[in-house]
Amino acid sequence: MEDNEEELLGINADNELEDRRPNGFQLRYTIEFPLFLIMFGVALAAVPTSNLLMYRTCVHSLNYTVDDCKSFLEPDKINHTQELEKEVQEYLTIVNTVRTVLEAFVPGVLSLFLGVWSDKHGRKPLLVMTFFGLTLSAMLAVVYSLMESLGPWWIIVSNLSFSFTGGFNVLTIGAMCFISDVTNKDNRSFRLTLTQLTYALGQTTGGMVSPFILKVVGYDYFLLGVATIHTLGLTYTMVFIEESLTNIEQGNMLSAIKLSHLKEMASACFKRRPNYRRAILLITVASSTLALFTLYGTNGLLYLYTRTQLQWTMEDFTTFSSISTAVWFAGSFIGVAFIQKWTRMSDLTFIALSCLSCVFEYIIKACARTTWVMYLGSAVSLFGTVYAVLIRSFLSKALPTQDIAKAFGLLSATESFFCPLLSPLVYNALYELTISSFPASILVLTSAVYFLCFILILIVVYLVRRTSTNTYQVIEEED
Repeated sequence: MEDNEEELLGINADNELEDRRPNGFQLRYTIEFPLFLIMFGVALAAVPTSNLLMYRTCVHSLNYTVDDCKSFLEPDKINHTQELEKEVQEYLTIVNTVRTVLEAFVPGVLSLFLGVWSDKHGRKPLLVMTFFGLTLSAMLAVVYSLMESLGPWWIIVSNLSFSFTGGFNVLTIGAMCFISDVTNKDNRSFRLTLTQLTYALGQTTGGMVSPFILKVVGYDYFLLGVATIHTLGLTYTMVFIEESLTNIEQGNMLSAIKLSHLKEMASACFKRRPNYRRAILLITVASSTLALFTLYGTNGLLYLYTRTQLQWTMEDFTTFSSISTAVWFAGSFIGVAFIQKWTRMSDLTFIALSCLSCVFEYIIKACARTTWVMYLGSAVSLFGTVYAVLIRSFLSKALPTQDIAKAFGLLSATESFFCPLLSPLVYNALYELTISSFPASILVLTSAVYFLCFILILIVVYLVRRTSTNTYQVIEEED
């Protein structure tokens, strides 16, 4: 299928304000650097924080001695028993479930309003607000690590500031809308992919150096370094990044929570449209949400699974995670920059390919009994990470300019409420029930969900192919 989705849907994607698109790749619109710093810091802290939580769970919640539990803090060895490991993991899954649910609610609510709000007041405030919240959360994590008397439940408090400033949901809305503002349909897929690859590069390098830095500096200075990295990302964004929209109005975040914004978003996303466009939008949103559902479900549990199934240490897992991300980084760049352009493959076709590769990835990982099989699974999904970014690229091309932020807001809100709230409940409960008999059950479930996503994308492809070319004016008319 050739890359003619916009034409089939009747969209002229070039019919946008030219003054919103800079000529070339200008530094003042380059948000990739602060995004790299943010993701580097997040990846740097992810596994060490998980280890710290296991240690605090062992000592404070399960009342074991410090000597029994201190091996949880070691990045390169496990000296405790498998029975203790399972007991700690079972309790920690409860903590993680409550933590994820509580941290998802506010970003989900804000996603319903801030997409519409940013159309009038700009994208940069969304970036600055979320970067500030993440920086404050990182500073509170330093305080948490210093206070030995705090149990695992207190980690929730340190993350509330990031949650109340929108979390990754609002950050994604701001970043994707920012890129859509300064690109056209010819270079948008590549630029959005470049942004996604920035995430991947940050995750790869952060995860790779994490255990080595931790060995040298210890947990307290380690988390202080993470807070410093987030502060640099916030400062760079405030000083060097310029607003992507022109003629914006001044406003504060209190003005964002208006019922009119919610109504405007709902009207744009759910009104009847010709050419199956409402169905295409909603099915695409459902597919993207299901894919993220698996990410929230396996996040954290994959580390616990490899400790149980393969007896991996933190260093083993961070090495695996970094190499896997590097493979996906290369696959995404080669796929979008070269293969998609050379074959003229559409976004939808590439999305379907990405989905199918993830199906096989998790089937292989579920069968893993040795380390090399886990790496084989990651290699199979070479193009797996392009799914999320190409979904947004497709929507930005298949919608009128004034509806892009609203659609991204709906997508982010759906992902916020459905994924963090339901996914941990399903995955953590399943893992807790099968940890002794079949811990790979969570990977089998992930494979099944990706297969459902693949079917939904095929339905969208079918609807797009049935669409005849119309003019842009027809798009705005209701049935």
